[in-house]
Order: sequence, then C-alpha cells, then structure tokens
Amino acid sequence: MTEDISKKTLERIRTEDIRPEAGWKFTVRRALTWIGFAVTAALGALSLSIAVLPILAIDPHILSFGPRRLLSPAVIRLVPLLWIVFLAAFVAMAVAEFRNTKHGYRHRVTVVALGILLFIVAGAGALHALHVNERSDEAFRRGIPPYAGMRRGSDEFWTQEKEGFLAGTVLSGDLGEFELQDPGNRTWTVVTDDTTVVFPEAKVESGERVKIIGNLVDRNTFEAEEILPDTRPNLRPNHDEKDAERTGKRLRVDSERIRER
Repeated sequence: MTEDISKKTLERIRTEDIRPEAGWKFTVRRALTWIGFAVTAALGALSLSIAVLPILAIDPHILSFGPRRLLSPAVIRLVPLLWIVFLAAFVAMAVAEFRNTKHGYRHRVTVVALGILLFIVAGAGALHALHVNERSDEAFRRGIPPYAGMRRGSDEFWTQEKEGFLAGTVLSGDLGEFELQDPGNRTWTVVTDDTTVVFPEAKVESGERVKIIGNLVDRNTFEAEEILPDTRPNLRPNHDEKDAERTGKRLRVDSERIRER
C-alpha cells in the first residue's frame, strides 16, 4: 500500500515536472502574511480609536457615567456606523491573515478573533494617547466634506433630556432646586436630593454653565443624579446672542456706508 502511494507520487512528480521551491519564497510568503496581519490589525485599531472620539468628547468625566448611561441609546448613536463597519471588516481580515500563518490553523476562530480584538483595543488606546486618531479625524473632516456631517456634536447630545442628559446656564436658585436655561432657551426646574453627586468643579450659581445627568420628571422638571461642570469652549450661541450678533453686524455695515458717503 505504502509502496503504491510512493510510486504514484514519484510518477506524478516526473510527469508534471514538479520541482521544489526555493526556501526564500516561503520566507517571503510568511513575512507578507504577517505584514498583512499587522496592517489590518493596525487599521482596525485606528478605526476603533476614531469611532470612540464622539463618546470621549461628551465629557472628561465620561467613565463616571456608569454602565447604564454609557450603554444608553444616546451614547451608542454617537458612534459613526462607518467606523463600526470598517472595524468589523478589519477584524475579519486580520483573523483570515492570522489563520494563514504557519501555525494559525491550530487555533479556534473565536479564540483568534478575541485575541485580535484585545490587540486592537490596546492599539486604539495607544493611538489615542498619541493623538493619532484626533489628527486622522481632522484630516478626514477637511478632505472629505460629507464626513463632517456624519458625527453628532456634544451640543446635541446634552439636549436629550428624555435620555437623561441636559445642559445649560443656571438662572437662579441653589443646590436644592434651581432654574436652568438650555441652549434652546427653554427653562427647566432642576431638583436634587442627598444622593445627587456634584463634581467639585461644578458651580450651581447664576450665570454658570453645568451639565446634568438624571431623569425627566415632567415637561419642565428634571431630577439630577450628577451635576458636572460645562467647560465646552465653543457652545452654540442662544437666540439672544445670535440676534445681538446680527444687530452688531448691521450697525457695522451701516457705519461703513456712512463713512463712504
């Protein structure tokens, strides 16, 4: 039986003129496979690091929100679907590349995928620490105009009172109960209790801006669970500020016309 197989093999080698390949070709193939794996994993890490940027932009204290808030629809909707698709594609490609390595076939696909995801998460953390994701995101915004419209800003996020997120300027009152005006000039009564967490930087004083995590009680009342400082530098002006800005522009134009006459 063994002799027959050997004879058939030798006969096939002679008839098909099969020749051994040089060792360097196998080395190059292995190297290209590992390079392909590294590139796809790196692109996956970049996709993940850019995908979480809108979530990280919500607030510097994002990790204090707790699982219930972090996994809420309001937060999940911030992640651009495009980067989720890219991440899934790069993970699948990285798994395929790893399976093509010398010993990759020995491992289960689920184990390989989990290991690659952990690698990608670690890589995404490194890219974020080096601000690579922020620079890449800014480059996409400048080079691809439609890309800028795919992301929701933090201004919109903090006007989702039904989801438990509210922000605005304190009008009057104190920590027990105070009046708040949101960016749309809507006035809210915000109530607190002994369990409400107030961050040290947050000031519940007239004219101060704050962010609030809590629950909608009724049409104009909001119960605060956490009160955070609102340090966003580029908030959208409210209607009064916009009107004042337009009035100022008209006055400047009129004065310039008078000088020309």
